[in-house]
Amino acid sequence: MLSESINVRLGLTPNCRLHVGIAAPIYLPLLSDYLHNADTIEVEGMGGFSVTYLVRGLLSLGVKVSVYTLDPRQTKPLLIEGSRLKVYCGHFRTHGRMKDLMRLERKQLEDFMAVDDPDLIHAHWTYEYAWAAVASGKPNLITVRDWSLAILSYHKDLYRLGRFLMDRITLRRGRNFSVNSPYLRECVSRTVGQAVHITPNSIPAEWFLKGEKEIGKNGLTLLSINNGFSERKNVGNLLKAFKIVRQHLASARLLLVGHGYESDGRAVVWAQSEDLTDGVKFFGKNSNEEIRELLDLSDILVHPALEESFGMTLVEAMARKVPVIAGQSSGAVPWVLSGGEAGLLVDVSSVDTLVQSILRLAMDRGLWKSFSESGYRNALRRFNSNEVAKDVISLYHQVIEET
Repeated sequence: MLSESINVRLGLTPNCRLHVGIAAPIYLPLLSDYLHNADTIEVEGMGGFSVTYLVRGLLSLGVKVSVYTLDPRQTKPLLIEGSRLKVYCGHFRTHGRMKDLMRLERKQLEDFMAVDDPDLIHAHWTYEYAWAAVASGKPNLITVRDWSLAILSYHKDLYRLGRFLMDRITLRRGRNFSVNSPYLRECVSRTVGQAVHITPNSIPAEWFLKGEKEIGKNGLTLLSINNGFSERKNVGNLLKAFKIVRQHLASARLLLVGHGYESDGRAVVWAQSEDLTDGVKFFGKNSNEEIRELLDLSDILVHPALEESFGMTLVEAMARKVPVIAGQSSGAVPWVLSGGEAGLLVDVSSVDTLVQSILRLAMDRGLWKSFSESGYRNALRRFNSNEVAKDVISLYHQVIEET
């Protein structure tokens, strides 16, 4: 239960009767503490760690939460309950879903919302979840978490075109929007013609490293975490740069993590064709706990993406005191890294610049320590999930009052 002072500040009753519906992909294992018979639940969800952390933050502040989500392994509607948490899970088609702009997925979500009847629905991203929230007729808030037009410019395929169309429909029909960065605020405000609130992605307390971190315990280890091997993610440039880095630091290793970086994935095939695999380990998709372990084994996180709407991995690295090298013009990245105070901002489109930046940070222990400490302070001050959740609750009340 919230203290009286917090309740007053957030406009909540002592018992916090606010009931919020969260429409988004989530990662169920991180919510197991709030669910009955969690050990019998076979569905994991489809990721959405930033939203899952928000759900945990809301629950810790006493808010009643219902989650409306989808999973390809769940073939029929499922309801999982806890004391203050309900999770409704429907089926997510692995093929053909964009032919009808995800109509079947949207219908399941709308049905969940109608049965549950929350005070407000907070939908994330501007696709099936947000479209369903707007169609529900209930007070709603849409958090825009990527920019479909920018993604379409890098991935010119029918699937991304369908996502773009869904995005435009949602932005036209929606009334209340928030974003996770100033970069997206500019994009969204220009499109919808109204001011939007910034509610950044966040991480819970257990992510923050308690002890000290040192560089080079096992030789230089670089880490890069990306979802997909593509022009936009720009990992090809990192692989080229790393080959040159190895000419100066022969024992250096590069760990590549995420979808597309499996031992037989697209990245491996391309790297082999370019003779760029020496010292490189391809890990593929890993669990939350494994990513934390990999960060603790690493000395530098290199994030070569050319465009990011936020960059959750930047915050995770900072919380584990891992210095970051990332793009100076890569969407929201400079804002997340406080304009270069909390990480080294460089021209990631240049292989030579990547090489020089990696060697500089690896060889200058004072600079490495400075970014390790400033990044940690930045993450703790700006991206703590409980603090972000308080801000989001205030926004919920504003939306409800104006509806």
